[in-house]
Amino acid sequence: MRLTLLMKGNALSSLWNAEKIVSIDGDYEEINTGLNRSSLLKYSNFIIGNSFLYGERNLLSLTADYVIDGNKIIRSENLFENFPSIKFKGKTVTVGFCPEIGEIACISTLHQHNSLQAIYPLPFRDSSIDEILFYEVLDYDIMREANRILKIGGRVYLIIRDQVFGGIDPRDSLKFLLKFYIESAQIKDNFWIIKAKKIRN
Repeated sequence: MRLTLLMKGNALSSLWNAEKIVSIDGDYEEINTGLNRSSLLKYSNFIIGNSFLYGERNLLSLTADYVIDGNKIIRSENLFENFPSIKFKGKTVTVGFCPEIGEIACISTLHQHNSLQAIYPLPFRDSSIDEILFYEVLDYDIMREANRILKIGGRVYLIIRDQVFGGIDPRDSLKFLLKFYIESAQIKDNFWIIKAKKIRN
């Protein structure tokens, strides 16, 4: 049995804020995350952290039998959220939530016609996607993959619940968009929608 703990200092943490990943499966292994998160996650029976974002819960459920957020076990019926609708153009991938808005693929635990059970690497060719919508997923590895699969001029939409409504400060999410040109940030239905563009490889 493998147990994975997401930690910041000596406290449990969310994926986006984790400084280290502790893995226990008979042996004890502690990995400093640096700018990596999802690529360091191995399959686990249990992933334990605290204050996960909605999309993080959904993605972590792809790599573990059970995800524990603080003192709650996350179940698939708990993984629905009322995200704002976004109009998009071209080949679009959604990550963390499947709104069924015509995307070509969705990275999610929700078993729908277009859902993929993959986290890292994203299973798409280089420069093949027009837009990617991230629903409360903040991860350097996945953002690097987004940069790889997006066409020049392609857009990333980062949808994050405002901290007043249980989310995070939107300024904390900007560091995950370092490879992109930020075009706009607006609040809609209690969520920040940050729109960014890929301007070079």
